[in-house]
Amino acid sequence: MHFEGHEVVSLATQRSWRSLLSTSFTIFILRYFDVSLDNFTIFEIQFGGNTIETVFLWIHILSFISYLSSWLGDLISVGYWNSGELLIYFGDSASLNDTKQSASRTAIVIHKSDNLIEQARHNVKGKNSLSSENIRQFQILARELKRLNRKQKRHRVFFYYYFFGWYFTVPILAGATAIQFWLEP
Repeated sequence: MHFEGHEVVSLATQRSWRSLLSTSFTIFILRYFDVSLDNFTIFEIQFGGNTIETVFLWIHILSFISYLSSWLGDLISVGYWNSGELLIYFGDSASLNDTKQSASRTAIVIHKSDNLIEQARHNVKGKNSLSSENIRQFQILARELKRLNRKQKRHRVFFYYYFFGWYFTVPILAGATAIQFWLEP
């Protein structure tokens, strides 16, 4: 998925997501069907006791850590560098009743353009001057930006589901539950 022109979930996160879910579901299947891994054989090498279980648990934990690291990198990328969606604040807090509010880049551009239109109106003396035509063109552009921002808000809902739901909540819950299943007697 692209958001504001940038890939939201990196390839590393997608791969570690797949690995984490695979190991999680393998653990669920092993525990649910009570599959014994005693005397497990791979390439004619036999593993006895809890050796294979311990190795598999460590593979799962490393997949979990890898996924969390990749996802946090994507969060930082989306929030600070690429889209600016998560942690950008208006610079002029007086217009927002002295409270900081999160805003997308589009909302910031709209806010700044409204301020520029107001400043230009106060500076223009005659209605038929070149400056008043520029103001009118700028107002049309500001209306288009507001329309774009309304459309973008609809896509933002899916972005939050995709990024925080499907690519964060689902694998974290699956991974943590798998570890809990594995450690239960």
